[in-house]
Amino acid sequence: MLRRILSIFVYLAVHGTVLAAPPEVARLAVTGLENQSVTAVDWAPDGNLALAGPAGLWLGKSAPTGGHIWQTYWHDGLNRPGAVLLQDDKATLVLQTAELSRLIDWNADGTGDLSEVVSSSWGLNVGPPDQGTAPRALFRRDGSTLLAFASAAGNWAQRNPVPLPPKDEHFTWIPRWAGCLVLLAKDGRTTSVVAAGFSQVTALASGPEGQVFVLDAHSPWGAPAVYQLEVNAWYGNPESLSQLPPPATAKGKTKSTQAKAAPGPPSAQFPLALLPPSVCEHPSSLAWVRLPGSGPNGDLIIGDASGGRLARVRLYGEGDHLKGCAGPWLSSSELAPGINALAPSPDGASLLAGLKSGAGVVLPTEPAAFHLTELEIRDGWLECHFSSPLAQEVIDKAGDWPLAQWPLVPGRNPGEPQLVRSVRHIIEPEGTGVSFLLPPGMPPQALLAVDFRSLRSGSGDRLQVSQFFLSAQFTEPARTAPTPAPGADSAKKP
Repeated sequence: MLRRILSIFVYLAVHGTVLAAPPEVARLAVTGLENQSVTAVDWAPDGNLALAGPAGLWLGKSAPTGGHIWQTYWHDGLNRPGAVLLQDDKATLVLQTAELSRLIDWNADGTGDLSEVVSSSWGLNVGPPDQGTAPRALFRRDGSTLLAFASAAGNWAQRNPVPLPPKDEHFTWIPRWAGCLVLLAKDGRTTSVVAAGFSQVTALASGPEGQVFVLDAHSPWGAPAVYQLEVNAWYGNPESLSQLPPPATAKGKTKSTQAKAAPGPPSAQFPLALLPPSVCEHPSSLAWVRLPGSGPNGDLIIGDASGGRLARVRLYGEGDHLKGCAGPWLSSSELAPGINALAPSPDGASLLAGLKSGAGVVLPTEPAAFHLTELEIRDGWLECHFSSPLAQEVIDKAGDWPLAQWPLVPGRNPGEPQLVRSVRHIIEPEGTGVSFLLPPGMPPQALLAVDFRSLRSGSGDRLQVSQFFLSAQFTEPARTAPTPAPGADSAKKP
């Protein structure tokens, strides 16, 4: 597949349509697109590409001789499209601010002839630019759609207050499902709230086993968060808590008995991964890939809207026990000034990027011979495993590896990192694993940063990415009551 992708750009280069670019990114230059903003992209299973933006929609159809033949499909302008899906040769789905639309090409000439509304039930007509009010969508292969809506202010706890404009008959700021994730059935009419408590969802992605990953740029944990979606779960923003369906009546208890007890809010879901500013400052897009050197469950790639950076969340575990850790992955001037959308290739080995000035394809370099295969916290131990044995001199200096932590208090900024030194380390006999005994006094929730900047394998290969971040929950030690002194009044309360 990678050779085929490269042939695409060789074909385009012969026709003078590719700009000079670093080897990891190939910029697309499409006639009529120039440097316009691309806010939604799709890479279909048949290899066709779609680029959508406020100025229109462009389709790139695979040519028999290789490469893509580009054509302007829709040029009447679109209302800030947030997602696009190539259904077939005659229809394309586009999520706009006010509606989910289907663009239809009746005569199959490559140009859209008709726009029909699939759904517009959320009531958001217009939104200020760059405030995250436009919905996001994940189109599923079964024909249904997941829609995500920002909260009323676009962020949690008013950390960056945005003045609300005056309302009139032409303007609706708060959508019907503010802060919710909604399932829209294939018929375009049946809806149901899947989860609530989000603040500013900027992207959704599908996983290898049908999982759904959600990127919330203003999570209550003080940093952008990536979640693995759980049905009927709450994600911390109280604004949309009432949208969740009521809990089922417990067996053996009547509704009247339950009504007497004041129901407490459910626990907010802990993130799969958190993104400190050093990894991703303004996360805007998300895609699951299986790139060379990926973890056992692939990786999540995150685009930054404020620069030419891509971050990576490595996934571990299985099913509901999936865990992740985040780290920087790629920085390129060809991705500047920012990334709006990402879509993986059919085999997950490359990425189509919609940029604030055009579009490009990320072509990963060959994998490093030495990379991290697992990073996980287990019962107070931080266990790390690598693809090759460590160099002996690295093992000898293992105690110098620093560990940093950010205490996480919901609703508050984590502030500056606190440097922590490992109090003990163990090198496994085969030399591929390291275990840190975490020091006491760690907060119940924390964001840990592990710096492997000096790591090398026995053959001299350096680690592909040197710094990883992972969110952690620690179990507080059990509190035991002190034994009263002989003769003390045992009935007296402490």
